[in-house]
Amino acid sequence: MCQSRNTGKAHVLDKIVRVDRCLENLIDFINTHPHYRTLGCCCGHSRYPMTIVVQPSVGEKFELLSNTIIPRKKRFYIKDKYGYYYIPEVKS
Repeated sequence: MCQSRNTGKAHVLDKIVRVDRCLENLIDFINTHPHYRTLGCCCGHSRYPMTIVVQPSVGEKFELLSNTIIPRKKRFYIKDKYGYYYIPEVKS
């Protein structure tokens, strides 16, 4: 988990998207799996749990590391008063 907001790049489908640098390789690896597509991710920046939202080829969107179903179609993350993003369903 990184302390700072340091972004890198990962491949999602045929696009290159910005992700937390510490998650670059993991997101690239997940997106090589034909049955999952990454929709969002955040390392938590030492404030919140690391989260990776995926859409399986069959079934509901869920947060991969906690196996929590995410009911929203978009805007999975909410910004706290300090500017850090988190998923309310996964917040510990």
